[in-house]
Amino acid sequence: MIVVTHDRAVGAVADRLVAIRDGWIISERLRVAAHGAGGPGAADTQREYAVIDRAGRLEVTTDYLHAAGITDRAVLRLESGRIIVEPPPSTEGQR
Repeated sequence: MIVVTHDRAVGAVADRLVAIRDGWIISERLRVAAHGAGGPGAADTQREYAVIDRAGRLEVTTDYLHAAGITDRAVLRLESGRIIVEPPPSTEGQR
């Protein structure tokens, strides 16, 4: 079944949640079963994945950007097999 809604509470019970912005899929959230003391399904959580398009573009949510202090530019660097995204030093990127 496919449900289209703006109500986040509905998404909390879905096994898969796809976020769309401007006609593009920007993230996907999947239910991850946590097998704990309550048995399978007792503590299920959802893990969010960013979606990378065919051109290699990755959309970062505005919540993450604001929390990191990133506005219109970011510095990317590769460190130990991870991509680090951070705001430019305060002396750079000023327009």
